[in-house]
Order: sequence, then C-alpha cells, then structure tokens
Amino acid sequence: MTLERRVQNQFKYLTSFHRSRGILSGKRKEGYQVVAVDRAPTGMDLAECVLPRRCVFVLRGEDDLPMAILQQCDECVEVCRLGRVTHLEVHVNCALVLHEYVRQHFC
Repeated sequence: MTLERRVQNQFKYLTSFHRSRGILSGKRKEGYQVVAVDRAPTGMDLAECVLPRRCVFVLRGEDDLPMAILQQCDECVEVCRLGRVTHLEVHVNCALVLHEYVRQHFC
C-alpha cells in the first residue's frame, strides 16, 4: 500500500471517528442506548444478552474500536467464535447482530 493510500485511509478513519462522537451523543439524547459490537473485556456474549429495544449499534471494522468510542457506549456485546477465527468481517457481524435483534424484538 502506498503512503498516499495510507494517509487517505487514516483521514477517512479520523473523520468518521470525530463524527461518531456527535452522532452517539445525539442518539443518546433521543433515548437510544449505544451498543458496541467488539471484543472487549467487559463484552457479553451476543447469544446470552438482552438487546435494548431502542439502540444504536457501533460495529468494528478490521481493527478494534478505539477506547474513546468504547467509553461512550452503554454496553458491549461480542459475537463468539470457535476455532482459530480472530475476527469477523463487519458485514458478518452486522448480519448476526441484526438477526439477534429481530429475533428478540419481533419474533
């Protein structure tokens, strides 16, 4: 990866990181709970937790969520994996979390 590409990727990350602070605080004021989906020491297993009815999910990309973002979240859930899988792609995490949310609240 070229240096120019690395700088562009880092800029996109920083932009989205700074925007997320305002978005999360705004959603919390609207009555939503912020739920991080990441590997964290305080994370609960997705299959065992009760997801809030009004919530916003914060999903990790290829890297773990920054501590500053985790500190803004009300709770953290983790999609458990078996074997040598170190992480799941963000779209897979999203599908699993949304499936569990729909199962809990609409089935």
